Amino acid sequence: MGVIALPFGQSLLLNLIIQNHYHATSYRKLFKKIFIDCIIVSVGFATIESIFRWYHDNGFTTIEQFIMNFIYTPIMIHLYKKIIKNWYIRIICFPFNVWIAEILMGTYLLHVHEKRVWYYNDEYAYLDGMITLSFVHYWMILGSLAFTIF
Repeated sequence: MGVIALPFGQSLLLNLIIQNHYHATSYRKLFKKIFIDCIIVSVGFATIESIFRWYHDNGFTTIEQFIMNFIYTPIMIHLYKKIIKNWYIRIICFPFNVWIAEILMGTYLLHVHEKRVWYYNDEYAYLDGMITLSFVHYWMILGSLAFTIF
């Protein structure tokens, strides 16, 4: 079987078309995976938090918190995983990841939409009830669960 020789310009164009298709397919797969991960994390956290809140104060999670978790998941899981390679350090530092999310999302909701979605009022609460240090063990467990699954 012979090899078909193409002029330089045609082979370059064919190579670019193939590479472009490969990258577009890769990006579609990556976007689909991240989108599915966002759904899994949002539904999972909403379920866990609703059970926790129902047990403690007969409450449930909010739609705003669900949406904010959906938006923040690519940062909370995928970017964080790329930045911190070691699984154990990832888990130990995961509460900082959650606190950053709470500060960013809580401030946005409070100042743009004038709505407070959560409020911590214990002795370890900071930033006007935006975060609490008393949940550090919950965030580490959540990080362990998330990085075992993802």
